[in-house]
Amino acid sequence: MAWFELGSTKSSCSADAFCNSVKIWIERPNICSKVVSCAKIDDIKCKGSLIWNKCSDLPKSTEDLCIDVVAAPVTCLYCNKSFRNNNFKNAKVVLRKLVPRNCEIHHACHELIITTEEAVFFIPLQPDSLSKSPEHTTYMFNNHSCMLESESSITDEQYRITLFVFNKSQTENESKPNQLLTKFAKRSCHATRQWLTEKLFPLVCKWSNDENTKLPKDSKKFPTSLSLIDKEKYSILYQELKRKYGLELAKVWPEVTDPQKYVYEDVAIATYLLVLWEQERELLGTSKLQSFVDIGCGNGLLVHILNSEKHPGKGIDIRKRKVWEVLSKANLEEDVVTPEDLSTLQGYDWLLGNHSDELTPWIPVMASRCSYNTRYWVLPCCFFDFNCKFERSQSTNGQYRDYLNFVNSVGSECGFQVMEDVMRIPSTKRVCYVGMKKNYPKNEHSIKLQSIERYVTSRCDETKYENLNFVPRPKVEKIQNCTKMKRTVQQQIVETIVKKLLSVVNMKENIETGKSWNMGGSLPLHEAAALLDEKTRNEMKNECGGLQTLMRNYHQIFQIRNGNVQLRDWSLTQTRRKRKRKHLADSAVKTKQCWFHISHPDGCPLSNAKCNFLHGNQ
Repeated sequence: MAWFELGSTKSSCSADAFCNSVKIWIERPNICSKVVSCAKIDDIKCKGSLIWNKCSDLPKSTEDLCIDVVAAPVTCLYCNKSFRNNNFKNAKVVLRKLVPRNCEIHHACHELIITTEEAVFFIPLQPDSLSKSPEHTTYMFNNHSCMLESESSITDEQYRITLFVFNKSQTENESKPNQLLTKFAKRSCHATRQWLTEKLFPLVCKWSNDENTKLPKDSKKFPTSLSLIDKEKYSILYQELKRKYGLELAKVWPEVTDPQKYVYEDVAIATYLLVLWEQERELLGTSKLQSFVDIGCGNGLLVHILNSEKHPGKGIDIRKRKVWEVLSKANLEEDVVTPEDLSTLQGYDWLLGNHSDELTPWIPVMASRCSYNTRYWVLPCCFFDFNCKFERSQSTNGQYRDYLNFVNSVGSECGFQVMEDVMRIPSTKRVCYVGMKKNYPKNEHSIKLQSIERYVTSRCDETKYENLNFVPRPKVEKIQNCTKMKRTVQQQIVETIVKKLLSVVNMKENIETGKSWNMGGSLPLHEAAALLDEKTRNEMKNECGGLQTLMRNYHQIFQIRNGNVQLRDWSLTQTRRKRKRKHLADSAVKTKQCWFHISHPDGCPLSNAKCNFLHGNQ
């Protein structure tokens, strides 16, 4: 039995960089593998020549097996030298359980990971018995020094990262094209040789040579995902809820939003909360299910799932959604929530803020105002302060991180031991905050409330905003993109500006037709606005964006550059985007009429075949 090389590459990384890169695969396997959801790791303490102990499932035969594997001879093909890993000083052994994303397709599996000074060994164990021999590929990452002598007798020392596998005859038939996920052993999370060579080894080499590579938990910006809950329970429950609610709701989704994002995002959030609440009940020694209020519940799907899982609670939003009619089990209310009126929030265990927008910073405050025992969970998205848009306090962090720090500080000011976590949802805004415990005794709650009020008042004063009170958004939000202006008024504005632009003669040769085409002039937006009467200008001001917004709505006709409006020359546009833009397919049907063909004195600069718009009835 011996080790055989699968891949090797030159490395300039330090020992720490090598260890950090392999740690990502050890502790965060879901980053590398789409099959694995998470890893559960148990440390094994020192005993004898290896670090061993406390796991009763690891008998002496397994320890002997590991010693045989680790001490087997290793040959480096680059320098053609053999060596053995006999140095177990400071070695560390962990038992890792790989939890699959979908338990119906893959089963969980165990492996021992032995880390020495220069190598990391992965020894897979059979899922039905930890005492049996490995059934899948045993492999090792090694960061070793190669000594080469050149013709001039000068010794060249070179470090190399190498992937070895144990016992070359131990292999799997990975050539079947129809096998489910051929890069992985069928119905197992264990890595295969093909996947190790094509996917994992290049990643480890890349991370090792990157000085900035660190485990996410070592980063000052974000924690690891799902760090507050049991990842295995989350993975199993997520698949269950996805089958139970997600598939059917995605089929009947009546909203214009993408069900693949919003349905499964809320399923993931519900899963997270259910696991978190189960852990809280175990901690409190109670079986009573937590109650909740989802503030700004939106589509109400999160409330529907939590209610269906027997948690009492309700969702409140300022506007009713179409999907509410589908969610028969959800307790949803169309109402306005303000921080001053807590009548609709009293008596519930948890306040939830899932993209609660302008109420996001208020949720820890409202939780404290409701009672000492009220907890909260909030997922910040849009950047709002207590009474206005959030303004950054410094520029060393990004805007998102700066806002997260603000939301975190609000919870701390309200006396919560705020915990930060990262959700596994299809969104760029994935960081959430949990306020489950207070950092002061219950008899000081009234004093703390006074401190909170002083903090909120001072924060509102710092914004220098005229209105110091919270203002909820209107029930019906006004559409402010000029699309609600009268069509006759829009056409009048377009004709006025086109006439002014065409008054400047700027002829160009039309290569296709051989005729000249007037490109017209260019006009600053403020001069274009001056062409309109005062009544029209005031009407556009109410449409948020004014003339520029209207011009962009007529993208086929106008082009805005550096604050100037001009006619769009589609022949230049096609030349500039030739490499980036695909031509219309032959089977494509043009439905929108070409404005230039109908209204421009010289017609369209393109032929009907090349123009993306319809010329007449052709």
